[in-house]
Amino acid sequence: MQDLYETKGDAEAFGVHSVLSSFQGVATVIVLDEILNLVATFNCFMQRKTTDFSRLKVILDSTLEQLKSLKDDGAEWCSVVARRGHGAEWCSVVASTVENLESQYEITVGKTVGVARRGHTLVPTTLESFPKAVLIPYVDKLVENIETRFSDEGVALTIAMSIFNPAGIPQIDDPKFRAYGTEEIKQLAAFYGEEAEVEFQNETFRFPPIIDRDALLSEWPIFKRALHHKKEALMSSQKLTRSPSFQFFFEEIQKADAYVESFPKCSSCVTLC
Repeated sequence: MQDLYETKGDAEAFGVHSVLSSFQGVATVIVLDEILNLVATFNCFMQRKTTDFSRLKVILDSTLEQLKSLKDDGAEWCSVVARRGHGAEWCSVVASTVENLESQYEITVGKTVGVARRGHTLVPTTLESFPKAVLIPYVDKLVENIETRFSDEGVALTIAMSIFNPAGIPQIDDPKFRAYGTEEIKQLAAFYGEEAEVEFQNETFRFPPIIDRDALLSEWPIFKRALHHKKEALMSSQKLTRSPSFQFFFEEIQKADAYVESFPKCSSCVTLC
């Protein structure tokens, strides 16, 4: 970027280089490394084929708590990097960064760090103002976005869907089998088996039930037995040492017309997963 500006007079290259070379630019990249690692861990949990969604709330709450803790550090935001083992003290990272930048550019060293070169000046960033000006607003927006996408109702429904995960189905002779999924199927029936109303631009839109509520509840006791038998059959035929993944299991279920024909409401509910 610097070479483009000096050899060709590319002002945009200089602007990008100046921003990335500033204290604010360097600090933002370092803190984003921590934030994006937290978000990436959550994303991997959501996208794995073997994910147990009964743990969704635990993982979600943990991710949000860790993100919020970053902004709670306030003036001690530098501990974000220190906690990850990037050095005994973040201050030494800042000092090193400033010294390196000072050797290349006209930079004011001290609490205020900015870039001034060839008449161009960036708005200076201070150690005290960085959390309030950059870190906290970014974390707030990120947390708000995650909480909006994963509402309490949405999380509860996702967890309820985990009853279809073959790994969680108890053995038929297990005392827990009788009650397995009873409350969750009621929750799914109540949500998908009732008319929905949506307000949009001062208009109310009504949508009919997706699934017959009573039929779904009626199918479940027999359907979960069928799921258990199918799981055992797949583990035997495929010589599996552990329960098949949710995706593989229901791909096999969908191939078997008998399941879809015998349990149309439960099969429809599974496809909503």
